[in-house]
Amino acid sequence: MKKIELRNYKDFLDNTIFIVSLLLGYVLQTSLRFINIKGITPIILLSIVISISMLQNMIISCIYSLIGGLLCDMAMNCIVGVSVLWFVIIAVVVNILTIWYFKINMVNFIIFLTVSLFIEYSIILLYKFILLGIADINLFMLYTALPSILFTILLGPFVFIFFLYVNNIFIHNYS
Repeated sequence: MKKIELRNYKDFLDNTIFIVSLLLGYVLQTSLRFINIKGITPIILLSIVISISMLQNMIISCIYSLIGGLLCDMAMNCIVGVSVLWFVIIAVVVNILTIWYFKINMVNFIIFLTVSLFIEYSIILLYKFILLGIADINLFMLYTALPSILFTILLGPFVFIFFLYVNNIFIHNYS
C-alpha cells in the first residue's frame, strides 16, 4: 500500500512540474518577452517538449507535446493545430529514438533540438514562400530563422538540465 501511495505522489509531482514548466515557458516566450534580443525569441516550449519526451514514456510525451503545441500555436499567432501536430510527431520520434537507439544525454538533446528546429523553420519557410509568396528566403533565414535556432540551442540545455535534475530526484527518492 505504501508503494502505491509513493507512486501516486511521484506522478502528481511529475504532472505538476510539467504543467508549470509548460505554462512558464509560454509566459517567457510570449507575454513577458523576458528573453528577447532584437525581436528574436527562443522556442522554449520545444525544448520543454523534447526534454519530457526523452525522459518520460510515450503517452506522457504525447499528452504534454499536445499541450505544448497548443501553447506554441497561441504564442505564435498561427493556425491552431500546426504546432500541435509537429510537437506530437517530435515527441513520438524522440521517444522512440531514445528508447531504442540513443542514450539520454546532452549531446542527443541538442541533436534532437537542432534537427527539430531546422525542420520547423523549413516548413515555415515553405509555407511563407511557396503558399503565400511573401517571404524573402535570405532575409528570413538570416534575420529570423538562424538567430532563433541559435538562441534556442543556447538556452535549451538549461531546460534539459532542469528536467534531468528533477527526474533524478524522483528516481532516487520515490522509486
